[in-house]
Amino acid sequence: MLLEVDDFIRCCQVFLVQGSAGSVEQKAAHDHLLLFQQVPTAWRVALQVLCESAGGNTTPEAALFISAQLVRHSVPRLEEHDQIQVRDHLLRYLQHSTAPGVRRSSNITPVDRLVCLGLASSVVHIKSGWSAWKQLLQDALLGNSAASSVGLQLLLEVLAGIPGELYSACSTAALHGLDVAPHLHSMVQQFQSQKLHVIQLVLDTLRSMPDAATAALVVLQNWGHDTMPLLCVEFGLHCLDLNDGY
Repeated sequence: MLLEVDDFIRCCQVFLVQGSAGSVEQKAAHDHLLLFQQVPTAWRVALQVLCESAGGNTTPEAALFISAQLVRHSVPRLEEHDQIQVRDHLLRYLQHSTAPGVRRSSNITPVDRLVCLGLASSVVHIKSGWSAWKQLLQDALLGNSAASSVGLQLLLEVLAGIPGELYSACSTAALHGLDVAPHLHSMVQQFQSQKLHVIQLVLDTLRSMPDAATAALVVLQNWGHDTMPLLCVEFGLHCLDLNDGY
């Protein structure tokens, strides 16, 4: 069941905010959202909600939260041209969120984190963008010097999400017996090759940007050494890699 934007927003509000716990109204909204997320094009409605918010529309936080969550989980199933559309719109959403006068504080919100995870997923899955993903994110999120602290935190949130997206892609392929090992191997190696850049950004942040220290440490934690399912190849940072960053 495909919902129009206004109906989708209303269901989000009733489900998370307005409906009494266990009420008939809340259950109905929940059921509508469950059916809605099963529609292959539901992500377009959710992305539209995020885009309209970035365009200046006042959108309830509940609708933004569910929209960001729905878009994030849709990315791996999309064709690359749709993944690129999602990536570009999510970047614009984050850019808008760092614009002067938009944010009430420098704190990263739950919606911000979900958008960053959706962006991490699109970065991982867009093969044609593997060679330029790092520069793309830096230009988009660090380009506004007035919002550099928030932009840096958002960039770190995206980086923190990349290992989980890689692990999920490998796990899904292993679970369903998909014959995509060469593609996944190239994917993992592409991001593994950026590990020294990641550790350098983390160390620079810890030295010079205390407000973003927590986000930097989460990146360090998430990029810890691991073995990718199906491929049985190593990924992440060893303790000795910390020395290479100095």
